[in-house]
Amino acid sequence: HLTLDDIGVCAERLRAATHPDSVFLFTFFRGNPSNNPVGPSDPNANWLYGFDDIAARFEATGWRVNDIGDWVHPRGQQLVEARPQ
Repeated sequence: HLTLDDIGVCAERLRAATHPDSVFLFTFFRGNPSNNPVGPSDPNANWLYGFDDIAARFEATGWRVNDIGDWVHPRGQQLVEARPQ
């Protein structure tokens, strides 16, 4: 439900509030972003991203990320693990 810019803001703010042993798990919809909504983040809209796009935003703000991927979510969301660098 977030734009890539907002994902980057979240990653940065969350990193500032974590300790070295923190673990952050989150989900995203994997897919081609070319048809993503236009406009701000919206709790009623879904954005699709490649893992590399997500990873770049988190790594730029001090995280290591692990693509857990499919975890049998009923809507097909993919799981990512993030830990402070």
